[in-house]
Amino acid sequence: MTTTLKKIDGVYHAKVNARGQTKWVSTGCDNKPEAVEVLAESGVERLNIVSKAGRLTAKSIGQILTGKNLTMTLALEKYAKIMAVSKAPKTVANNVLVVGNWMKEAKVETLPPSSVTAHHIARWINNPALGWKRSTRQVALGSVRTFFEFCSSQGWIVADPSRQVALDYSAMTHEQKESPQKNPFTEDEVRHIIKALTADLAKCETGKQELFQQPHHVLFWLFAVRLAAETGLRLSDIAQLEWRSLAHDQVGKVVLWMEKTNQRIEHTISPGLQHFIGDLPVIDAKHVFPEQRAIIKDPAKRAGLSVQFARLCERLNIKDKSFHSLRHFKATNSYAKLDKDTLARKLAASLSLEEIAALLGHQNKNTTKSYLH
Repeated sequence: MTTTLKKIDGVYHAKVNARGQTKWVSTGCDNKPEAVEVLAESGVERLNIVSKAGRLTAKSIGQILTGKNLTMTLALEKYAKIMAVSKAPKTVANNVLVVGNWMKEAKVETLPPSSVTAHHIARWINNPALGWKRSTRQVALGSVRTFFEFCSSQGWIVADPSRQVALDYSAMTHEQKESPQKNPFTEDEVRHIIKALTADLAKCETGKQELFQQPHHVLFWLFAVRLAAETGLRLSDIAQLEWRSLAHDQVGKVVLWMEKTNQRIEHTISPGLQHFIGDLPVIDAKHVFPEQRAIIKDPAKRAGLSVQFARLCERLNIKDKSFHSLRHFKATNSYAKLDKDTLARKLAASLSLEEIAALLGHQNKNTTKSYLH
């Protein structure tokens, strides 16, 4: 019998190893021979052997599949490399950042994926000290689940521990449980921004720059705001726009593949915006705004464009709005709750829920409903 026995408070206890944890369990015996006999009947010795075998199996799986010890850190590196082929760079970068932060907080970087438990995840995602809102916790848990789905597909784990984790609403305040209200721009606010940027552009041309250091920065924002207001395109898609998307055989249209969904989408634009496009300077042979594209492609810098726009809104005294609010503006302005008269809908130049979903590139109409105010 190799299981350790120890006398505690006059009673012999057996050392039990299970799931990486060690506990001392009372045998109820005050003499050693009787304790040994109870131990033999209990099957504890077998439990300890199984526990050791489990640790050996987890390590062996990593060695067989990777040729070296498979740790969570190594698994995350492989995840980032493989997922970058099929997923949007922003999505992969965000997931890697979230999972990496969780691994560090949970101290599981050196563990094999098969040794990670639901407790490692739940303790982090439901930590009240984080101060996260419900929506932030949901996104973070989604990132961790995506990572473990990948581990499962690679055969590194048998059961997904993240699927056993749920948000603990009792650990959140009422404010944290509430979804943040996303308000669209008003028509007056959009006009105000366009008017201000047009004035900035004129000052750039006379050498009296105020908001940006270079005229093409102002050109980008003036174009981006006008295009987003007319089409609802995301800032990341506008920043990466190619000249081919504005080709002359598609006059009056913008055709592109959206970064987030890899979906082809086509938008009709106004003659005024088409004329504005004709005046844009050609800085790069392929991309309309190469500098902004470089920023958006760098995970460490891409937030910089949102910060620039936030400063613009702050200067114009426009509160609680982001560039994404232009997407809400387009959806809301395109939709009207009309009666069943199809002619009335056409005369009002409004779009149905299905049409707006297609316009924004949404695959789920419920997502589109949250954009209508």
